[in-house]
Amino acid sequence: YLSEQFNNLPTQSASASNLSMDLGVLWLYDYLSVGLTAHNINQPAFPYNGVPNCETVEDEEEAINCIAMYISDTPTNAYFVMNMQPRVEAAIFTPNRRWAWNFAFDFIQTKDPLGTPKQWLSSSISYASDASAKNWWWNWAVPDVRLGYRSNIANKGLSMMTIGMTLFGLVNIDVAMDANAFSPDVLNRIMTQSDNMPRAFAANVGIETYF
Repeated sequence: YLSEQFNNLPTQSASASNLSMDLGVLWLYDYLSVGLTAHNINQPAFPYNGVPNCETVEDEEEAINCIAMYISDTPTNAYFVMNMQPRVEAAIFTPNRRWAWNFAFDFIQTKDPLGTPKQWLSSSISYASDASAKNWWWNWAVPDVRLGYRSNIANKGLSMMTIGMTLFGLVNIDVAMDANAFSPDVLNRIMTQSDNMPRAFAANVGIETYF
């Protein structure tokens, strides 16, 4: 019943692009690194169509649902601004620098385009293949791998498991999914019911090279 009401609500869409700038410093000492990065220092803005006019919804219950969807947490102006967010990062390496423990923490809380607060605390371990191996193919055949966990401390209901690898010393592939989706009950519902999906999922593919 609620899904039918949602489908009848007025919808709008918009797309926009802008340039975001980050600035950071990194300190290295033996088996330790510490970094500080200011993300979105130029605070780019993205225009959107605003919120639906709930006064045009004739049914009272649907109007209430319309208002509830966009109350308080969703931006009410015509622009979404990516606020600057400083982040501290640290890593500890083994003597051969093949294994590492990584840590990152967002100093302040910001909001995503839907108005959801976010402030991430993350930790991960990673393995790097030996690029200096005598066999030239070693770095190409054995991928770098990483496994991590991140929690949105501004929204305690959301945490994510992350896994990634670097293939051929060139291609980065990373996937993240709602950590709660790995519980037996939730995983069973996702596998057996088409309308049940993880709360969050993300995938990223990138190419890394040196020049």
